[in-house]
Amino acid sequence: MYAVEFEVKTKDGTIEIPLQYRNKVRGVIRVIILVEEEQPEMNMIAHLMKNPIQAPNFKPMNRSEIYDR
Repeated sequence: MYAVEFEVKTKDGTIEIPLQYRNKVRGVIRVIILVEEEQPEMNMIAHLMKNPIQAPNFKPMNRSEIYDR
């Protein structure tokens, strides 16, 4: 047994074997399908952490200002 690896887009649920492999893969074959996982969309907090908004004249608060009530 030997392995043949290639990437292909499916068409209507079928996989077309590339021409260079067609004469090597005849009869009964075993197929293993590896699907790339889709990257989840970045949530707003993660987006802002990576791309903070630059506010003019911004001055971060110190500890006493944060807890002053």
